[in-house]
Amino acid sequence: MNASTISNTAPSELENQVIRIISHHSGWKSKNIFRASRLRSDLRIMGDDILAIINAMKNELNTDFSSMDFEQYFHERGEFFLMRFFKLKRENHRKAFPVTVDHLINVAENGSWFPPPQARKL
Repeated sequence: MNASTISNTAPSELENQVIRIISHHSGWKSKNIFRASRLRSDLRIMGDDILAIINAMKNELNTDFSSMDFEQYFHERGEFFLMRFFKLKRENHRKAFPVTVDHLINVAENGSWFPPPQARKL
């Protein structure tokens, strides 16, 4: 993530809405959710909680996630550690292209899903 994507200015209404949705469906307090926070690695948001966030963004912010391949970025429901081991390519992709709060804000601004930028080599 580069510095130009994360602003030090006052949060926009849309940013506040996305953070409120994440907070509501994850149990994290809004004050502990930052634009650079990675949903899976930093906030430990997975499975049904991610689906609830996506559905809330669809309904409340009219954001289209139809082109998102969920399994490329998040664990499937019930995907256990051993299963992840056998799906190493997908797990490496998830680490190389993390979904951050900032990315979800950008997706909401765009109105539809687009892949996050690469954060590390595959």
